[in-house]
Amino acid sequence: MKSNELITWEVEGKERKHFDYQYQPPTGRRNTRKYQYVQWGDVEHHWHGGFLQTRGFKPVIPGVTREWLLGVYREELSSEFQPEELDQLGDRDGDIVTDLLRTWREDFNTSVYSDPRYVFEAVSCGLNVTGMLTGSKLRNASPILHTLMWWDHLDYTPESLIDVGAGIGLSSIWFAYFMPTTQVYTSESNEASTRLIECVRDKLQLPNLHIGDNLETYDCGVFFEVVEHIQSDYDSATGAPFPWLDAYLERINTNFVYSTYWSKNEISVGHFDRYDFGNGPLDAPLGWGRKFHKEIVKRGWDHDRRHDFYGSLPNVFWKKRLGQTQA
Repeated sequence: MKSNELITWEVEGKERKHFDYQYQPPTGRRNTRKYQYVQWGDVEHHWHGGFLQTRGFKPVIPGVTREWLLGVYREELSSEFQPEELDQLGDRDGDIVTDLLRTWREDFNTSVYSDPRYVFEAVSCGLNVTGMLTGSKLRNASPILHTLMWWDHLDYTPESLIDVGAGIGLSSIWFAYFMPTTQVYTSESNEASTRLIECVRDKLQLPNLHIGDNLETYDCGVFFEVVEHIQSDYDSATGAPFPWLDAYLERINTNFVYSTYWSKNEISVGHFDRYDFGNGPLDAPLGWGRKFHKEIVKRGWDHDRRHDFYGSLPNVFWKKRLGQTQA
């Protein structure tokens, strides 16, 4: 291939057809310096044929912005923290979050999850990592945006969904708002974070958003920035998602979605330096995700690789195929 030639969908061996419409000629193309993105109507695909985005898909909740949410949070927490402390909400480099990280890295004591200040970490993670909220928009790499876009593309709407480790519940709120027929349940152990979910839920009047793990089974389980937070029972510096996760997977009927930045362990409160997925601890961050995915597949879940999201998040697994051809 010439150095100035774009990598395109038609490159031999790369023209994977995950969807029936890909057997038809593309309706358009978009060139960048290196790649040519193929388009069918509003749907855009990366060079290897994986779904990338639906152009114009921007799930915005009217009146809900980053600053509006911070105002709600500050008001709810005003009796517990000083104004100068509340000014740090949403700041990943604020003194409170920095101190929580320093304390966590000393001995990986999970009592940090019960620290009243942990709500600052939850707000920071929710706004900057899971939601990636700028103004009223979820940024292009947001796992929430990707999940909604992918489900919309597949025409998948679960009847029930549990958001485990919901934090401040941005994912729960966006799911409940944009899927009003889905009953969304939040599972969150931090009391202050749960209060923030309730405040926003009540202000937006979302009757399908419920607090607590209240059903025996769910169609779908969403785990954003949580599977990496479970400590092993034999070493404080080692994380162990299983068997904690198995207890949830056994109750989920169709769809399992998760996201985390495994390699951010040194700069993230609640992340460990080693992970044990059932065969002993591993200390190589770049291999943690692959090993975790293999263990999920062993448990009877199909890893959906038909999409190629910016940032590669979230990861989507299906217990039952939906009828579309999977790679």
